[in-house]
Amino acid sequence: MKAVSEFIKNNNNINPETVFIHGVSFGGAVTIYLTSIATFKPAGIIVGNTFTRMDAVVAHKSFKFIGDWWSNKWISIEIMPNIECPIMVMTGLKDKLIPPQHSVDLYNAATKAAFRRKIDFPEAEHKGLWVADLPLYINSVN
Repeated sequence: MKAVSEFIKNNNNINPETVFIHGVSFGGAVTIYLTSIATFKPAGIIVGNTFTRMDAVVAHKSFKFIGDWWSNKWISIEIMPNIECPIMVMTGLKDKLIPPQHSVDLYNAATKAAFRRKIDFPEAEHKGLWVADLPLYINSVN
């Protein structure tokens, strides 16, 4: 991930101040982590249906076998208070894999964000925020 950050920072064809980092589910945790180690300040981040910490998902879904083999515990809830760029948190309220409360907790933890916004998708499950309500998704990210 450091290589991604360095590439964006050092590429003359990319203005780092215009880069938004976006990730859904596990990609949201990667987005949060990348933002925390980035060598540039992104224009903002967008995360959707992501978790506060990997072990909370493991406990929630009884995936106990995963817990010991992950070296990075993906503790996004501890990173969020340090992120200063604008943050958007999108939540599928019918998500059965990642409880929607995780999004609420991440949003509330983003206390230093220059701007923060939470968008709820009432009919969305874990996958497909955009499928559940494409107009809401497009209007939210524009």
